[in-house]
Amino acid sequence: MSSWISIGKKILKPLIPSTVRREFRRIQKEKVTEKIVRIRQIPCTDKRTWGVNIIGDLNGSSGLAEASRGNMQCLEKMHVPLYPVALDEDSLRTFNSEYGITLIHTNPDQLDNVCRFLPEIHWKNRYVIGEWVWEQEDLPDWWKPYLRFFDEIWTPSEFAAAAIKKSTDVPVRVVPHIINPICDEEWDRNRFGVPEDLFLCLLTFDYYSVMERKNPEGAIRAFKQAFNDCKEQVGLIIKTRNTSREALQWLNSMLDGWPNIYIFNQEYTHEQANSLMKAADVYLSLHRAEGFGLVLAEAMKIGTPVIATAWSGNMEFMNSEVACMVPATLTTLKYDYPPFVKGSRWAEPDISIAAEYLRRLYDEPQYRKCIADKAQKYIADKLSIKTIAGDMKDRLNEIAYEHHWI
Repeated sequence: MSSWISIGKKILKPLIPSTVRREFRRIQKEKVTEKIVRIRQIPCTDKRTWGVNIIGDLNGSSGLAEASRGNMQCLEKMHVPLYPVALDEDSLRTFNSEYGITLIHTNPDQLDNVCRFLPEIHWKNRYVIGEWVWEQEDLPDWWKPYLRFFDEIWTPSEFAAAAIKKSTDVPVRVVPHIINPICDEEWDRNRFGVPEDLFLCLLTFDYYSVMERKNPEGAIRAFKQAFNDCKEQVGLIIKTRNTSREALQWLNSMLDGWPNIYIFNQEYTHEQANSLMKAADVYLSLHRAEGFGLVLAEAMKIGTPVIATAWSGNMEFMNSEVACMVPATLTTLKYDYPPFVKGSRWAEPDISIAAEYLRRLYDEPQYRKCIADKAQKYIADKLSIKTIAGDMKDRLNEIAYEHHWI
C-alpha cells in the first residue's frame, strides 16, 4: 500500500502549484506544533529515572553530528546514564526509555521528523532540552514556534544565545562544544597528494551550509592578493563537500593561472579531515557568520594557525592573542540565501587585512609558531572535555534533584 501511495504522490506533485504545496506544509507544521505543545501540558504519572536521552545525528559527518557525539562523550565521562537515539525513523519510533531528561540535539529544520516519529509519550513528564545553534543576530521567524517544545535551550556560544533570548522566555544556557580532534597519522601531505615544500593555505566549506555564508570567494581573493609575487612557493587547498559542478567551475575560474591549487570535493572521515588541517600551514575562514565555528577551534587545537573573521560565534573562543582576527563591517542582505533572509545582517570581512595576515604568516615562521602554540594551549584549557563535562553534569544534576529523579 505504501508503495502505491508513494507513486501517487509522485504523479500528483507536478500537478499541484508550488504555492499550494507550501501552504499545505505550513498548515501541517502548525498542526504538529500545536499537538506537541498540548501533549506537553497533559499531566502524566509515568515514572522517570535519572539519565539522559540524547537525540541527534549521531552517525553523520556534519559539524552538528560531531557536536552531538561530543555531548555524548561529556556525559559518558561523567558516568551519566545515556540512551542515544539517532534521527532516522526506526530509531525514533522505537524510542523506549524511562530517563527523565531528554536532550534533542538538532535545529528546527530537522525537528519535524522528530515530531512525526517520536512516540507521544516521550513528550510527557520529561525535562526536554533543545540544543540549537544559529549564525545571525535574530532567529528566523519559522524557528520561534518550536521554542515552546522545550524547558530550556542549550547553545554553544554567547552570540547564538543572544539571538535565541530575543525570542523566548525559556532559559538559554551557553554550553560550548568540546574540542578533541583526532588525526589519522597515515594521512600526511604525501597521502593527500600535495607537495611537502609549499606553504599551504586551507579553506573548507560544505555547499549545503550556504556558500555565501562561508565565503570562499573572499578567502580566494585574500590568497591571491597576498601571494601574487610568489605564486610558485605557495599553494591553496579547498576542501569542500556536496558542491555542484557549476560551483566547482566557478572556483577554478577564480584561480585560473595559479599553480598549486588543490580542490577536494569528496567525503573524508573526521580523522582524515583533521589530518588535512594538520598538514596545512594556515587555516583561512573569512566567513560572514558562524554559530560557533567548530572547525576553527579544531584547527587551533591541532596546532594550525587560524585567520578568521572577527564576528559571530567564533568569538566565543578566539581573540587577537591566539588567532589572526580580521575586522569586518556588518552588511544587510539584499537577497535571500535560505535559511538567511533578505534584510538580516552578517559580516563582510576586510580582504586586505586578511591578505596581510597571510603574508605575515608566510614571511615570519616564528610568528606563525607563536600564534599556533598559544592557540593550542588556549583551546586545551577553555574547551576541554573536563571543563565542559563538569559544567554539563552540574546542570543535569540540578534538574534531576528538582524532579526527584536522584
